[in-house]
Amino acid sequence: MFRLDLIRGKLIKLALTMFVAILFTAGSGGYIIYQTSISETAQRLTETAKSNARMIEEVAYFDKAHSKEMHSGASSFDATLSQVKAAHEQIRFGQSGEFTLAKKQGKQIVFLMRNYLAGMDIPNPVSLDRTDRAEPMRRALSGKSGWMIGNDYRGVHVMAAYEPVDILNLGIVAKLDMQEIRAPFIKAGMVIIAFAILISLFALRIFYQTSRQISDKFEDSNRQFSRLASNAKDVIYRMSIPDGRYEYINPASSELFGITPQAFYNTPKKIQELIHPNWHAYFDEQWQKLLNGDMPPTYEFQIVTPSGETKWIVQRNVLVTDDSGRPVAIEGIASDITERKQAEQALAKSEERFSLAMQGANDGLWDWDMQTNVITYSVRWKSMLGYAENELENKFATWERLVHPDDIKRAKQVIDDYLTGKVPKFELEHRMLHKDGHWVDILARGFAIRNESNGTYVRFVGTHVDITKRKQTEQALHQSEEHFRELFTGNKSVELIIDPDDGRIIEANRAAEKFYGYSQEQLLNLSISDINTLSKEQIGREMARAKLEKSDHFIFRHRLADGDIRDVEVYSGPIHWNQKQVLYSIVHDISDRKRVEVAKDKAEKHAKGVIENARDGFVAIDREGIVIDWNPEAERMFGFSSEEVIGQLLSDTIIPLAQRKAHIEGMKHYLATGEGRLIDKHIEITALHKNGILIPVELTIIPLALGDTVTFNAFIRNLTEINKAKDKILQNISTIRKGLKGTIDVVSKIVEARDPYTAGHQHRVSQLSRAIAQKMGLDDETVEGIRIGATIHDIGKVQIPSEILSKPGKLSQLEYKLIQSHPGAGYHILKDIEFPWPIAEIAYQHHERIDGSGYPQRLKGDEICLAARIVCVADVVEAMSNHRPYRASLGIDVALEAIQVHRGTMFDEAVVDACLLLFSEKKFSF
Repeated sequence: MFRLDLIRGKLIKLALTMFVAILFTAGSGGYIIYQTSISETAQRLTETAKSNARMIEEVAYFDKAHSKEMHSGASSFDATLSQVKAAHEQIRFGQSGEFTLAKKQGKQIVFLMRNYLAGMDIPNPVSLDRTDRAEPMRRALSGKSGWMIGNDYRGVHVMAAYEPVDILNLGIVAKLDMQEIRAPFIKAGMVIIAFAILISLFALRIFYQTSRQISDKFEDSNRQFSRLASNAKDVIYRMSIPDGRYEYINPASSELFGITPQAFYNTPKKIQELIHPNWHAYFDEQWQKLLNGDMPPTYEFQIVTPSGETKWIVQRNVLVTDDSGRPVAIEGIASDITERKQAEQALAKSEERFSLAMQGANDGLWDWDMQTNVITYSVRWKSMLGYAENELENKFATWERLVHPDDIKRAKQVIDDYLTGKVPKFELEHRMLHKDGHWVDILARGFAIRNESNGTYVRFVGTHVDITKRKQTEQALHQSEEHFRELFTGNKSVELIIDPDDGRIIEANRAAEKFYGYSQEQLLNLSISDINTLSKEQIGREMARAKLEKSDHFIFRHRLADGDIRDVEVYSGPIHWNQKQVLYSIVHDISDRKRVEVAKDKAEKHAKGVIENARDGFVAIDREGIVIDWNPEAERMFGFSSEEVIGQLLSDTIIPLAQRKAHIEGMKHYLATGEGRLIDKHIEITALHKNGILIPVELTIIPLALGDTVTFNAFIRNLTEINKAKDKILQNISTIRKGLKGTIDVVSKIVEARDPYTAGHQHRVSQLSRAIAQKMGLDDETVEGIRIGATIHDIGKVQIPSEILSKPGKLSQLEYKLIQSHPGAGYHILKDIEFPWPIAEIAYQHHERIDGSGYPQRLKGDEICLAARIVCVADVVEAMSNHRPYRASLGIDVALEAIQVHRGTMFDEAVVDACLLLFSEKKFSF
């Protein structure tokens, strides 16, 4: 009944909720429609007031157009008013709608017209001071326009639109009573409320009928439950909390607890009287948790029945709470598990004994309950795979997950074959995954236990043995044998197996057949004495030494099938072969090595002779910096004999004190990185003579690595005499250059002497060219070559008549052609002179342009040498900024603007930029 009343209460709440929801939804919709209606009505009234105000103004304007005075006499105004009344007489809207027209007269509002309102004449005047009457008209007469909800001249609540008629100083109002506007919405609201009540009553009827159906089904369910509970062997109960009163308990309580249901009804918490003394604290703890809403789904405990019998009980509970989540009752089932517990205890003792036995054998134990599919794995079973006891679940799926994917199908087949009787015993080798990721080889053995009553298997018990080491040993042995056989047969080295007792060859590989020139069959019919050039006695003694392992390395001479004798190196030692001790021999042909050793010895003697007789000093040091070689020229160069320096640190002999630290650090850096600043390079440094004098030397260091041994080999040349000769040569070059410079200056002056109008032109061009080259960052030698080339760039003009060079007027075409020939003439004059700079090319190309528009070769871009590109810009700037026979100076600004305009087309961009910077920074002037 409690649950039925609860359901009915919830259905009634649901009906009321629906009623409120309908009212709220309808009210919200009605309010939105009402607000929309208010806005639309206000808009219509406003439009009506405005249109009527405009119409009155148009009538007034019409009268004025016909020379009527609008305010000069009553008859004129009345005529206009009559026309307005006539126009509005038939206008009507709503039951309460009307137009009113009024004017301000003193402190009163005087109404002049209204178009319609049943049972009333023109309204009486209203005082302007009254705020409860005619508010819309008051606003219209004050010149305002709009709409409002307020009182009209009657004091009735209306919606009114007001508008001034400025030309007549009147006001017009269009209004509608609010009662008329609200009436349809009030009626609609009443209808909605009635509809909501009808819907709610209908829902209540449906909910009532539903609750009756639920009640009937609930009663039927109660009857079924009562039948089931009355016949159940387990105790079924419901207990209210916190009082512990039993609301229901079935008759099975008499069998399980030895107490009738009535006794439980009469005594709350009756179960506490039955709790075994050992379980009182546990029961009190669980009861307290229950009161706090924390209850385990099951718990086990012991009781003592009134007859003194001790039983094990398991309770499965469900906590019942009210709407607020507060616990109000528990419903549960109590079962007798005494027999199961006794069986578990007996099994536990049995398993403990078995486990102790298995621990002694260091095997893992597994026990598969085939009815529940739960497998119990022993601690050793889990630790064998690297897991702690609580890290693996006791499930068949655990075993499936850990078995190697390649073994799982076969493993399940072996289990199935055993359980179906196809094989008499269960034994399985398979791999399982260790926790750290490697595979463990397992040997599983076991036996299944049948249910005697129906013959089905109920348990499957067995052991796991870790056979990984055994498997590894077997595999390693097999692989070793196979590997040895493969190595022996396929090895490229010659291999023989010899019986040490008689020297007979009992096995030979393919390399032996190829080396000796015998077939396999022929070799196995030979003795070692047939191929070794030693006597049998000597061979016997050597084999005895090898057998006793007194020696395993020998140098012999072996005879081949074709009679050729080869030097061989043999490594031989005893092994077991087919249960007999034999000699396993590896034979290396060292004939080529012997020849190489002889050649190497000759080469070393030759190299030693070359070094001993070399005109350069040779010094070799090891990785510690200790001298290991010192040739005679080094003795003469530094004054130290080889006996004095070999075995000493090089840094203590010929390296000056200021350079010793760099020498040591450089060696360490090379040994650590393989890189060195001075390695494999010719460098000039100073070395220390025995008498303390510093000697200039040329040094070349070549490192040589042989295995872990590193030596530094230095070739040293005394530069004392070479430097003296070099200084002499430099002096001669300086003298020659001075003479050359003077000669070039003379030639330049000769050229300019033939053209007096351009006197100093080449000199100024050379100055600007040098400045541009320096600005571009060119080296001093290149700058000097450009300066010299610019100084004589017009040397070809010596072949042009001076009359043409100094002609003040315009040149003829032939004369201009002669002028254009001077670059080529200059080139032919200079081309055979060996300058260290492109002097002839400067003269030949200084009139070429980047875009190919120059002469005489029409070169483009990089086809023009850099020096000529620089002289070209300097030549143009100088020529434009100075006087010429045929024109006055154009000025430096015009010249710079010209090269700027043609930058990148006629003139090199970098050269132009450098020239412009010189003048803008005021670092150059002619």
